[in-house]
Amino acid sequence: MKKFISLLLCGVLSAGILAGCGKTDNQPTTVPTTETVTEETKGTASYESAEALLKAVHAAMKEGFPAAGGDEAHGAEDVGSFDISAYGDSFQAQILVDDSLVEQVKPEAATLLHMMNTNTFCSAVMELKNAGEASSFGEIYKEIVQGNHWMCGFPDTLVVLSLGNFVLTAYGADDLIQLFKSGAQSLGATLLVEAPAEA
Repeated sequence: MKKFISLLLCGVLSAGILAGCGKTDNQPTTVPTTETVTEETKGTASYESAEALLKAVHAAMKEGFPAAGGDEAHGAEDVGSFDISAYGDSFQAQILVDDSLVEQVKPEAATLLHMMNTNTFCSAVMELKNAGEASSFGEIYKEIVQGNHWMCGFPDTLVVLSLGNFVLTAYGADDLIQLFKSGAQSLGATLLVEAPAEA
């Protein structure tokens, strides 16, 4: 099983580096909801890790796709933990963060990527060292994504949200990005940036 996950993550990483060439069939499947968020609990929940928050957002999306996440040591068939300090180059290539943004976050992040084409959906949750930098983080991230030279399979939309000390990023097909945004907002996240993925 570990060998399968390692091969799977290698494939996802290769797809991310090549900017996700090709189209995929985005037929949604149902993702079980692990937690019900009511108006009374919205925005009050706290998350112990980036992985826990991204899992909650993924569950709140209520629609799924072939997905993988995490780094080589923590690979998963959905949301996975990502050790930026050990696998920083891979993280930066997949999520499109630069050195200045990596310096603003703690090393333990989480990712969720479309298994066949990262430009269809690519998301991450990172914990900021200083929550007050969320807005500037979002603006820098927008510039990086919009300045990326896509080979093919162009993403439509990018979003950045914040929840507590966490910043949530995603780019990809607009329908999936809207589900991600709505799922995050249902947990109390604040939208910081929503923009076309190409300037």
